[in-house]
Amino acid sequence: MCRLPRDRQKGKFSIASRKTILKGGQSGEPALLAGNSGASKLIRTATDQVEDLEMPPLAKRGTYPALTRDEVALIKSWIDEGFPWKTAAVESSSSNGK
Repeated sequence: MCRLPRDRQKGKFSIASRKTILKGGQSGEPALLAGNSGASKLIRTATDQVEDLEMPPLAKRGTYPALTRDEVALIKSWIDEGFPWKTAAVESSSSNGK
């Protein structure tokens, strides 16, 4: 998972949109399963459970520290709630004429 430009991303995965998260990267495996943080690749990479796909990479931890337990807990909660996406709420509101 990466916030870098697409051509510099390892595994071709992006968190730029809900669509790219569900698409996943090179593996084709969705980065997360809505409502199931325990089975979500995003959590496994963020907590160093996937060798060579640690997030951020181990070699860059001096500059980009790993997520804290609280940050991981927040992401797990977001996934378990179905990972609501702000643009989805905006689209829903605008389609209702609001």
